[in-house]
Amino acid sequence: MTRLTMRHYVLLALCTFLIFLPGRASLPPLDRDEPRYMEASAQMLRSGDFIDVRFQDRPRYLQPAGIYWLEAASVAATGTLRRHAVWAYRIPSLIAVTAAVTLTAWIGATLF
Repeated sequence: MTRLTMRHYVLLALCTFLIFLPGRASLPPLDRDEPRYMEASAQMLRSGDFIDVRFQDRPRYLQPAGIYWLEAASVAATGTLRRHAVWAYRIPSLIAVTAAVTLTAWIGATLF
C-alpha cells in the first residue's frame, strides 16, 4: 500500500475547503443557535469582555467559550463587526472541518 505524502494531505485539505466553501457568505444563519453564537461573539467584541460570555443579558455558560473567542478573533481580523457579515463568523468552522478531515486521513493512514 502506498503511504500518503504531504502532497496528499494538502490536496485533501484543499478539496475539503473547496467543498465546504460554497454558500458560506450567501446563506443566512441556518438555525436558532447560529445567530445566538454570532450575536454573543459580536457582543463580546463590542463590550471588550472576553470572559463573561452573554447573549443579550443572559449568560452563555453552558457552551464552551472557545468558539466565541474564535468567532470574535475571526470577525476582528476581517473587520466586519459593523456589517454583521455572516461569512466572517463561519471561518473557524470552515477551518475546523478542514482540519478534522485531514487529521482523520492522517490517523487512518497511520493506523492502517
